Amino acid sequence: MFRARMVFDDPMLTASVTDDLIALANIVDQHPEVPLQERLRWAFAPVDPQNLRICGCYSRWYQDYVRRRIVALPTEGMRIVEAGSARYDRDLYEAEIESKVLTVYSWLSFRFPEHFPSQAECTDLRSALNDYVERSLTAASRRADRRKMPRRRAQRA
Repeated sequence: MFRARMVFDDPMLTASVTDDLIALANIVDQHPEVPLQERLRWAFAPVDPQNLRICGCYSRWYQDYVRRRIVALPTEGMRIVEAGSARYDRDLYEAEIESKVLTVYSWLSFRFPEHFPSQAECTDLRSALNDYVERSLTAASRRADRRKMPRRRAQRA
């Protein structure tokens, strides 16, 4: 509605209010007691509102922020890393989602360090998740290469 009513002097100009921004603004606007500037900062977080895991973390963290609680670093990524490497595509997908969750935590920790104090640990865990994905993709590539190689037949004597 807001975008549809905006009028510009030049036809080349358009509103840059995205649906994601509106979805996040709807979450943070549930607490009008939070100053507008802080709600705006929260609304610009790099969150995919379509992903339930990421959006769920974001919503819980915002509730903790409103209540002036310290937000602990999510440790689900550590369980993934401890597996060594992905066995299935689903494992890689989960690693990607956890990396995005940690990206949001990191982003918030730069803006609200008193509520998100685990910046260094977050960076380390994101790095470990990236290593996990790289290891997994390398292993998968090697398996695929082995399957493509022609098999040698045993020679008869």
